[in-house]
Amino acid sequence: MKSNKNQLPIKKSDNIFVQSNEFIQAKYKDNMSFWELLIFGKMCTMIDPNDTDFKDYKIYIKDLIGFSGVVKGGIVYQYVLEATERLKQREISIKLKNEDDKEETLDTYLVVGRKVLTHREADEDMYVKLTFHPDLKPFLLQLKRDFTKLDIRSYRFLHTSSSIRLYHILKQFYGRKKFNPKIDLQELKEMLGVQDKYNPYNNFKQRILDDSQKRLAKNMDIKFEYEEIKEGKKVIGLIFHIEENEPIWSKGNNSTTDYAVAEVVSPTFFEEIFPKLDIWGMGKEALLSLIDTYSEAVIRQALAYTLFEEQQGKMKENKIGFFINAVKNLYTSPSFEASAKKEQRSKIAKERNDNLAQLKIEAKDLKARYQEEINDKVRQLVKDDLGLTDRAVDAVKQKNTHYFTLKGVNPNDLDIEVFRKDKILRGLVIKEIQEIYTAHFVEIQELYLPKIQDLDKKIKTFK
Repeated sequence: MKSNKNQLPIKKSDNIFVQSNEFIQAKYKDNMSFWELLIFGKMCTMIDPNDTDFKDYKIYIKDLIGFSGVVKGGIVYQYVLEATERLKQREISIKLKNEDDKEETLDTYLVVGRKVLTHREADEDMYVKLTFHPDLKPFLLQLKRDFTKLDIRSYRFLHTSSSIRLYHILKQFYGRKKFNPKIDLQELKEMLGVQDKYNPYNNFKQRILDDSQKRLAKNMDIKFEYEEIKEGKKVIGLIFHIEENEPIWSKGNNSTTDYAVAEVVSPTFFEEIFPKLDIWGMGKEALLSLIDTYSEAVIRQALAYTLFEEQQGKMKENKIGFFINAVKNLYTSPSFEASAKKEQRSKIAKERNDNLAQLKIEAKDLKARYQEEINDKVRQLVKDDLGLTDRAVDAVKQKNTHYFTLKGVNPNDLDIEVFRKDKILRGLVIKEIQEIYTAHFVEIQELYLPKIQDLDKKIKTFK
């Protein structure tokens, strides 16, 4: 985004930060985790437009977790601390022009300093102090041109590192009025830090492009379509078509309960999966690092595939090594996919039957309560109107002659007790009382009948 005025960007919100376009298009040695990106983004928001040097940026972990929308817990604190440690080792390559207007590549790091409380008396007090690598000054400080404004609120809605990075890349193109940028596929993968992952291309298309496309369209201030550039059958590049979009935070609903947090692995998931992998010899720190980088869905599939291969007797290496490779390389096979689909169909069928059974129970209970309310009202009316039962019985005898003929009985030979004990006749009498005193039953009917009809409709749909 270019500024025509020789002035610094005005910081109007604690959510806004700026980065040079060269920095946004940097290539990463490996993909960053969600927590690394969020921490780095938070540091960027703490830079003042007038700063001439970097400082120590103090971040309280509880505030960071609260901003992300993730449920608090000791394990989540560990995720964040692990991410701050990895940030020190995070390498990037930035293309820039030297004084002779020749292209150079700067290989550097994101963070050089990290300070953490030595004594952890309480998680609530935990913080980290971080500082940027000095090499990043030209890309984060005193920016007057070729920069892009970003909003950190996008992180808690996108919630995957790849979709956040792709959003930044497309955002800087859009800000420079390049609405249809052409990007080499391998260069894009390097900018996202996934150059050695998501092969073949269809994996990249499904897990990165299509997933990010949905997330941006639903949540961000820009959205995109894309078309593939091919050499023969091989995809070698992409043309993005970027359009303006309404961001979710401008729609008047900023409650943290609406944030999309599904991609962040929950503490309960760690507690569920660690005992299984611990038996195979996987360490706690190794698993924490793994689940901070990959989504829960990817890890679950990798574990399922490892177990499947073990059952098939095809395990050719240690289980932990195979599992880690399955996570990183998205292992799968036709037989595994077929087995997974069969298992999924069985799971869906079971859930369907369980839901149907539950609906039937709810319908039965609701109808029983409705009938009890009707019976209570009938008893009250009979008590207040001593001749009501006789009138209702007489009406039943007159209106249901065909029924009595089929039964082979003369209704005039039946006394009141028969109408009380016979289930069908008792129901007909109650129905007749309802017709005589229609207004007395309206409230009960309005309360119960729509719910009963709705449940019956759902049951019919299931069947």
